[in-house]
Order: sequence, then C-alpha cells, then structure tokens
Amino acid sequence: MAAVKSSSENVFSFEEIDVFTVPHNRMKKILLNVSNQTKKTDFNNQQSFGSLLKCLSSSFLELKHHEEIENKCIMKVLKRKLQGESLKKLLIHLHAHSHISDILKLVRQVEKDFQCGVNQDLKILGSTLNDSLQEFYDEYVPHMKEEEQVFQPMLMEMLPLNELHHIQQVVLQLHHFDNIGKNVSQTLSKELEKILISKPSDDQNEDIDIVSEGMTIEKLPIEMLTVIFSYLGPRDLGRCAQVSKKWNSIAYTGSFWSTLHPRRWAHGDWTFGKQSSSDDCNCDCEPNYELITFSSEEKDNYSSGSCSESDSEETQQQLSSKDDPVQREVKVLNGIGRYLLPRIGASVKTLVLECSKAITNGLLFRMLSQCRNLEYLDVSQTIVSDLGLMGLFKDGCRNMKYLDVSGCRGITDKTLIKLSTALGSKKSSSNACSNCTCFQQQRIVGDKSPPSPRQPKQLEILRLSGCFKITDAGLRALTKHGCLQRLRHLDLSGCINVTSAGIENLVTSCPNLDLNELSYCDNIETDYDYSANGCQNQGCLNRVCCRTGGLV
Repeated sequence: MAAVKSSSENVFSFEEIDVFTVPHNRMKKILLNVSNQTKKTDFNNQQSFGSLLKCLSSSFLELKHHEEIENKCIMKVLKRKLQGESLKKLLIHLHAHSHISDILKLVRQVEKDFQCGVNQDLKILGSTLNDSLQEFYDEYVPHMKEEEQVFQPMLMEMLPLNELHHIQQVVLQLHHFDNIGKNVSQTLSKELEKILISKPSDDQNEDIDIVSEGMTIEKLPIEMLTVIFSYLGPRDLGRCAQVSKKWNSIAYTGSFWSTLHPRRWAHGDWTFGKQSSSDDCNCDCEPNYELITFSSEEKDNYSSGSCSESDSEETQQQLSSKDDPVQREVKVLNGIGRYLLPRIGASVKTLVLECSKAITNGLLFRMLSQCRNLEYLDVSQTIVSDLGLMGLFKDGCRNMKYLDVSGCRGITDKTLIKLSTALGSKKSSSNACSNCTCFQQQRIVGDKSPPSPRQPKQLEILRLSGCFKITDAGLRALTKHGCLQRLRHLDLSGCINVTSAGIENLVTSCPNLDLNELSYCDNIETDYDYSANGCQNQGCLNRVCCRTGGLV
C-alpha cells in the first residue's frame, strides 16, 4: 500500500491510519469461533450447552467492548466533522441496531436459569439462540464491511493523518489484542486497565476521553469491580479476597455465594453451577459409615449453640489415613463452616452435600446454623441424622422449599416434627400482625410502609427415600400446622414403617401434591395406587427397599 503524507509532512502507510481492519479481523475470528462452537453443541446435553453459553458470554462481551470503543473514539469524531443531518442520522442508525446487548441479555437469562435449577427444554433454548445468532451474523458482517468501505475514506478526508494515526493507536490499545485467549474475567480486567501514555491534540481532546496518567484496576470503582467479580468461581473469588481489603469486601458479596457445592469443589470442579443432580438417581452412592458423628449426649451442647471444634478435629483424625479426595473434602467443609459462612451465610440459598464422604452431624450443624435463609438443602446419601439437621431448625427454617434426606438412615420422626413446627411457626408469624391495632391504623392513615413481613416460602419438594425409621407419627406431625399447602413432590420409597392410613392422611393435607410425584413402598396399598408411583429404590444398592429386603 502506498504511503500517505499529512500536511505536517509525516509519512504514514495505510496500515498506520486504518482504524477498522485490525479490530474487525478479530471480531470476524470471534464470530467464526462462535459459529463453530454452536455447530458442535449438543443442545440436549447440559454440559455441552453450558460450554456454549460461556463462549457466547465472553465473545459478545468482547464484541460489545469493541462497539463501545468505536462509538467513543471514532464515530463521535466523525459525527462532529460531518455536515448534513442525513449523514449524522446514518451514523446513529448504523451503530444502534447491532443486537449485541439483546444476545448478552438472552445468554445471561439462560445462565441464570441453569444456576437456579429452572427446568426448561434445552432444545427450544438452543433454537432461540440459533435464530438470534443468525440474525446477528446477517447484520453485523455487512455492518463492518460498510465501516471499512465508507467511514475509513471519510476519516482520511476529514481528519489530519497524524490525528487519525493517533486514533488508531488508541483503538488498538483499548482492544488489548495481546490478551486474546484468556478467560473472560482476566480479559475484562485487562480491558478495563486502560493505560494510555500518549496525549491527544487539543482538537481531539473533546472527542476522546483518555486518562493520560493511566488507570490501574485497583482504581476502578467498586461497582465495576463487582461486575467483574460476578464472573468468577469460588476459588478465584477466594484468591481475589487475599489481594486487598477492598477486594476482600467485594469478593464476599453475598449474591456471589447463593449456591454452595462443597463436595464438587473438593473434587476440583470450582463452579457454582446448577443446584443439584438429585433428579438423577444417586442411590448407588455409598455413605461413609466409618465416620463417627457426635452422639446424643452431645445434643445439648449443639442445641444451645456451643458448637465445639472436637467433631471436626475427630473427623480429620479418622480421615488421616484415607484417600486424598476425602481429606480434601473435609478441608473444604471445615473452611466453609469456619471462615466463609460467618461472612456470607445469610445469603446462601442452596447447599448441596449429596454423597459427601466427609460431612458429619457436627459439620452439618455448624453450616446450617449460619444459613438462616436456606431454600434448598440436599444431604442425600450421607451419614447425617436428626442431630445434624437441628442446625436447620435453629433459626426457624423459614424459607425452605426443597429438602432431600434420601438415604440418610439416621433420620427419624424427630426431624419431621421439628420441620413441621418450624414451617408452621413461620406461617403463623407472617400473619401475626394482620389483625392487630397498629396494622389497622397504618392502613387507615395510608402508611406506605410494608404492613406485614414478606409472605414466606413453603415446602414444595420433600424426599425421604430410604429413611426407614420414619413412622406414621412423623407423617401426622407434618399435617398439624398446615405447612404442606404447596407440597408437590413426596418420595417415601423405602419407608417401610409407614402405613396406608398414614400416607392417605398426609395426602389429604397436601392440596397441590401431584400424585404422579408421590412414591411409596409397593407393599403398601392405598387409594392412590393407580396414580402414584411405586417404590423407587428397587435395584438401589444403598437404600432400603421393601421388595428386595433392603439395608436395614
């Protein structure tokens, strides 16, 4: 390409004043990568779909960043130089309909649904994403071509070449091409670390906002750092917390820690992810019965809140000769109970400990005592008993929607009695002030403050599969306080000590229970036999089953 000379006799090659080609080549590479990833994705597989969502999120964040750079550093200058309203409107139109934000919003909504465990048809979601992506490709590639063929010549005609060269340098520096290929959090951090040592001309000053002295990531506002940190996993958040007091405070933002997967983390999967895999049968997972958990004599100490260190220390001693994965799990559980939950316990809504080989009553009590707003608890296929779950009822169990204690042989009627009392008390307390004088006066004078506490959530899913010590007494306790009005799923498979009368009495107290979601032993005959499911434990190696003899 021939050299171009400016009025000040500086000679520039076309490549030195071309502000579009290099960034556009990168954007085209991103789109090609997204297209290939989409074609390879199995939309019926959650893991494959999840990988695509991560790719889309990081890719379109970079595309959005590219658009912001062009708007700020190029289009703003060009609009000021143009004459005629029609050309100005054309510029506005060309950069106003890229749909990048729409796709990012769609991706984040799907990611949020995954994390919250919302069951949706993945194929439908995949089709929606495909259509949106195709619409974006059809629009964005011609958009980039038009910029190169129309706007680049206009810039060369209207701006001094040395100024155009400076704009190109700023654009390339803001794109940070040397960081391509890193994960999204690192890329975002580097993108925001805009260190520009060159100073623009006076004419350019009003069009391009440049921090001449530089801005390091430490100087970013808390709001921006919070957005960046929201893309990190638990291990990376823990590392960031060690950088400074400011980062420590942000890393322990409660909303980041709403879902905890200690066992998954101990095995190297440092993601927050979906809530649980309990929709898939985990009954072949054998609990670690060699662990000794604290006895009934220690119950008073734990119920009074004086949780000692002895249980966790004894656990570590027992595991000193065990396999590394179990030792890592103990270390993770102890760390969460001692150091993490005191900071973010009130924000935890989901705790998944299914198939944990290291959880004990003492560790569980410590963790549950600090998670007063828990909505989702899965301790299936573990050695925990009534004593460990006492921590759940310590602060009222006020938001519990999902409880899975399947395969926990130590669960008895005591847990159901405590659960009923806790759920019943939260229901009554929410209506306690509805008829009082102060509430009526507030309504009369038009006070806009909330008249009563927020209506608490109610239990929707209860899984007691394999809890063979449960009897009709426990089922009757559940019906006493009207706490099962929203229950829609109940699994009593392997509960060999309940009777048809107990089940029928319970079902009549659950107006929203779907009989297709009701399971109990095949040896029990009720009025619901043709609608309900039979025992789900047949063939399970580690759960009691009435047909196979089970593990009692």
